[in-house]
Order: sequence, then C-alpha cells, then structure tokens
Amino acid sequence: QFSSSAGPAPSSLGLHCVHSWLVIMSGEVSARLWKDATPLALSALHHPFVVALGAGKLPLQSFQAYVKEDAYFLSAFIKAYAFAITKCSDPLAIRTIVDLLKGVRDELGLHESYAKKWGVSLSNQGAPLAATKCYTEFLLQTAEFGSPACILAAMTPCMRLYAYLGRSLKTSAPAGADSTYGEWVEQYASPEFEQVAKSIEALLDQMVAAERASGKDETPSYAMLSSLYTYAMQCEVAFFDAHFTGRLAPKVSMVCFDFDGTCTEDDTMTLLPALAAEAARSGLPPPPPRGG
Repeated sequence: QFSSSAGPAPSSLGLHCVHSWLVIMSGEVSARLWKDATPLALSALHHPFVVALGAGKLPLQSFQAYVKEDAYFLSAFIKAYAFAITKCSDPLAIRTIVDLLKGVRDELGLHESYAKKWGVSLSNQGAPLAATKCYTEFLLQTAEFGSPACILAAMTPCMRLYAYLGRSLKTSAPAGADSTYGEWVEQYASPEFEQVAKSIEALLDQMVAAERASGKDETPSYAMLSSLYTYAMQCEVAFFDAHFTGRLAPKVSMVCFDFDGTCTEDDTMTLLPALAAEAARSGLPPPPPRGG
C-alpha cells in the first residue's frame, strides 16, 4: 500500500501485540526509541538537503517545494492528533494534545510567513509528492487503527528529529554563515520547540504506561512501537530525498577506520594477513621498523 524510499510500512497494527507484562517499563520508551534511531537521525543531519539548508545554499526552488509539501504534511499531522484525542480517556492527556495542536498551528503560521517571503502558494496544493503521500497515509492509517501509544510512536519522530536538526545546525554554524534560511533554523533550535518535543515524548511514555496498566490482552510491544517510530524516521529521510535536486550519495551503513588512518565503507583489516602472505611468497622484504 505504501511505496517510497522509506520502504514498506509496518504491517497490520493488530498483529503486533502481546500481553501487557511484555511491554518495557514506561519512562524508557521515548528515550530508547530515539537512541535506536540514531543512525537515521545522523542520516538526516548529514543529508545534502539539510546541509545545504543550514549553510544557506539550498536552491530556492527546493525550499519552496519543501515548504509546500511540509504544509500538506502538517495538515495530516493535525488530523492524527485529532484521532488521538478521540481515543484518549485521560483529561490531562487530552489537554496536552490540545497544547501540542497549538504548536502545529504556530508551525503552520511560520510556513505561511515563508510562503509570503519566498512566493509559495499554499492555497493550491495539488497532488503531493510520492514521499509526502507515503508519509501522510502511514500516519493517518496508524491514527485510525492504532492505540494512542501507537499514534504517538508514529508522530514523535518528526518533533524530536526537527528539534535535533535545528539545534545541531545552529551550534555548528560558523561565524558569518549565510543566514538565508536562518529563520527556519532558529524556529527548530528554539527552547520552545525543544519543549514541544519533550512534551510529546512524555505523552508517549504516559500512554504506554496507561495501556500497560489497563490489563488488556493486547498492548503494543516495544517491537511494534519501534517499527512505527523507525518507519516515521525513514519517511523523514525520504522526505529530504524528494526535495534535493542534486545527486545523492549512496547510503553507508558502516564506516571503518583502516590501519593507515583512512575511512572506508568496508573493513579492510581482514586483508592484511592475505597481503602479508602474498609478500612472503613474492620474496618482498618486510617493512622497516618505525624510525628505521
């Protein structure tokens, strides 16, 4: 049903449940999910789109397209919050979601200011890009059929990742750096946005604890929450892929430091015994000792 560079979405929500005692303790969930997503967070931070945006070198047309698609995505984000409200029985949790909705409203207000500044029409959205459609359909399907904990597991990555990107870009910017998109960086690097990210993480932990304490036979396992969280992170990276017009570097899953101080994708240390044996067969003298 879903197709993008993020890969297939997690399968039917109802098939990944276990008895409540198998769910990890609350308070660990959001932090553990974010820690497990570190490789994807780094992929996003070092993505050419994000790097160019932070340096103020992103082509204007790329940023214009990004703002338009992100506004479409945020509209789906609001709907997902609405689903979560209808499924929550805790008045305090509902109030927290209402506050989070206000944060999305403020974010959309920022997009409207971008639209005016950069000549982007948000009134005529048209068909979304494949990456945007994939992400929003995944989000809305999770919101419709998932529990509050599952919904928040799918929504939290967006908030935490953008807080991380904003803070990282701001702290790493050299003096005198191009500030073309400085307003974007400042928005997501702000203490206010960090607080929004912390609020949704706390709510996720709260919902996991509540569902665990409910005693119901079907409670989302950590594996299920992780699959939702991870897929949302993959969608975030795919979203950046869709808005970068240059050539993307191949994905690297591991970086190795070789004996000569270079970095490679493959570990070449295993080649040393073979090279030594070849040198012995060829009658080559051993390398001189250091300092010799």
